Amino acid sequence: MAQKGIREYDAKRLLAKAVNEGGAFSFEDRLVLVTPETDIAGLPAAYPWLKETKLVCKPDQLFGKRGKNNLLYVNKSFDEVAAWIRERMNKEVTIEQTTGQTTGVLTHFLIEPFVPHEAEYYLAFTSGHEEDNIHFSTQGGVDIEAVWDSVVTIKVPVLSELSKAQLEQQLGELPDKSQVVDFIATLYQIYVDDHFTYLEFNPITFANGKLVPLDCVAKLDDTAAFQCAEQWGKMTFPKAFGTTAT
Repeated sequence: MAQKGIREYDAKRLLAKAVNEGGAFSFEDRLVLVTPETDIAGLPAAYPWLKETKLVCKPDQLFGKRGKNNLLYVNKSFDEVAAWIRERMNKEVTIEQTTGQTTGVLTHFLIEPFVPHEAEYYLAFTSGHEEDNIHFSTQGGVDIEAVWDSVVTIKVPVLSELSKAQLEQQLGELPDKSQVVDFIATLYQIYVDDHFTYLEFNPITFANGKLVPLDCVAKLDDTAAFQCAEQWGKMTFPKAFGTTAT
């Protein structure tokens, strides 16, 4: 298994396709990836919703802590977002992460709708040699390492199926617990079927009948590309931020 990171745009694109085809939930699929070649002024013609709702914009280059690095632009109009991107496109920045400082050039930005919400959950799926792990906390949207004692971990042995009864038992008391159980089970099945090896939402919420992943980090097993060509579509595996070819 070769784990390779993918853009947040591609992760959400894959998840939206799978969830919306399943029909049990609706998953926000309004996404725009902006690159140095994108005609930003022409985007509203292709995506009219950009002018109809408030937006969120952030770099999409395989690094986290974007809010702490002043690289998260929230609840803004399209014109504000367009100006914000133009100011930063192809600019070198140094970001602070838990692993230290990294310097690189900003080239890719994700635009999506701003979603007012109340509850924020932390949800992650990770793969081990003998089992998958589901990590869940009601304290999403913060440095999860600081509140790791709030995280419930559910183990799913390889070749076993996830039981909703197991989820019900281990998650404890929650508001809208049946919905939470259903959407965890739905996302875990997609995680398996689409050959993800890592999938983290911090946070994820449920608003207006839709699953809304506010922030997403994902890796795929790229050795599965031959059998996932249809569901993945055009997939790229970008280099880590700050990495330059030699």
